[in-house]
Amino acid sequence: NMKRVPEWMRPGIGGLVTGVIAVAALLLAQRTGVTGGGYATLRSALAGDETVKVMLILCACKVLATAFSYSSGGVGGVFAPVLFIGAMLGGAFGSLDNTLFGHSGSAVSAFALVGMGAMFSGAIRAPMTSVLIIVEMTLGYGLILSLMIANMSAYVLARYWRPEPIYEALLAQGVAKDGIRRFR
Repeated sequence: NMKRVPEWMRPGIGGLVTGVIAVAALLLAQRTGVTGGGYATLRSALAGDETVKVMLILCACKVLATAFSYSSGGVGGVFAPVLFIGAMLGGAFGSLDNTLFGHSGSAVSAFALVGMGAMFSGAIRAPMTSVLIIVEMTLGYGLILSLMIANMSAYVLARYWRPEPIYEALLAQGVAKDGIRRFR
């Protein structure tokens, strides 16, 4: 129980656990990306160069590392982890689609992009912003229908499972017992 641990020690514990998760991911997947933005691995997944195993390992490790970091009071962004997790999950799904149904390898990158958009839409609760970001990234409208369907599905499911968006939940974490809002 973290309530027994002094508040000043919590970020250190979160950092230690995050580091252990990052080393485990490096050993299991032979890739980086769990700490920081993970942009090199993200680019590789968007190009369709990662295996299902690697993407699933990195996705799970990034979720755990982000959760431990934030729950311990550590600071960092939400935008990059959400995009990374969505791309890894979408890319893994696209790789499975490619294997099971024989669709082209380029579909993996499309699934990764749609996964990024859907995860952003569900976490941030901004489905149209997600569409605009992906359209701007790809410089095309080829994915807009699948992206809109995935975004709205993610948005509805996220609102059902947890009505509070991630930024509001993080803000609520910073509310002290005396009602003064603080960031940790």
